[in-house]
Amino acid sequence: MSDDRERLVASLKEAFDASFAEPPRVAQADRERFLAIRVANEAMALRIGEVAALEPRRKIVPLPGAPAGLLGIAGVRGRLVSVFSLSSLLGRTGDDADHWISVDAADESVAFVFGALEGFRTTAAADVHRAAGNGDKKEHAEEFVRIESTLRRIVSLSSCIEPFRRGQAATTSKES
Repeated sequence: MSDDRERLVASLKEAFDASFAEPPRVAQADRERFLAIRVANEAMALRIGEVAALEPRRKIVPLPGAPAGLLGIAGVRGRLVSVFSLSSLLGRTGDDADHWISVDAADESVAFVFGALEGFRTTAAADVHRAAGNGDKKEHAEEFVRIESTLRRIVSLSSCIEPFRRGQAATTSKES
């Protein structure tokens, strides 16, 4: 499993680096870039612009009395970050383990863990759609994108962290 993850990371780094070696493309305004991920076994996507760093999961030190969704703190690239569970923040349950840490580009002291990284994808901006207003509001994921043949919710990392910034996150009932 570790070898597969290392190959995937190497492949993503190579594609990322190669994108800087290519001449600028004029028609990029109509393209969107995403990380295709899985959260609690559900296909989702993160906008590349919301991600400052992506790393394999490492040790997370739990915080006693932390709000629900806050797993604890971890060291990422020489800095301490608060680590949140995307599956918990999105109200998803599943038996997959969280293998990846994504550092928030808007606030690099915040990171999120999720289960699986399926790759880097570029798609037409026309493939992004707002969720229908049918009363079934899906918090933190109000847009969808079709990537290849899979329809994915686009998770807004800034929306996920907003209740914590406003001090409205529920605390856990257990003390460690």
